[in-house]
Amino acid sequence: MAYRVDISLAALQDAEDAYLWILRRAPANAGAWYEGLLKAVYGLEQNPTRCPIAPESEDIGMLIRQRLYGKKKGVYRILFAVGYDDEAREDVVRVLRIRHSARLKATSEEFFEGEGKRRRRMSRSATKMLVTRRLRIKRPSTHPGEMLLEEFLKLL
Repeated sequence: MAYRVDISLAALQDAEDAYLWILRRAPANAGAWYEGLLKAVYGLEQNPTRCPIAPESEDIGMLIRQRLYGKKKGVYRILFAVGYDDEAREDVVRVLRIRHSARLKATSEEFFEGEGKRRRRMSRSATKMLVTRRLRIKRPSTHPGEMLLEEFLKLL
């Protein structure tokens, strides 16, 4: 069964920050890294429950899973929740954050950034508030910077 993949603005910003960091240190590798990250995110369409539960899950009070992307010291964690969209009547993977594996666990404030502290637990409908952009299933291959600008930032 295929899941729809939605990504939060916070996760988009995390991905852009990581891409720019890599671009400054290894310009030749940044584009391929970003394309691989997107491929890993799109890979969540198929069987996202195969990924392990993230350590943040217990602290936040909701089921958050993680998918690892990268090698050696460059491993990033794609943190996401699996739910159901009642309106569209389809299963959804909501990418909440993308963090380097060397960083400490994410706090509930990081997951609810922009929402204030009104909700600490998220139901399936509440996670929908965090998601603002839907990733297209078939994306033409472009330069990562152009893709971010055209598909996501332009929509703001």
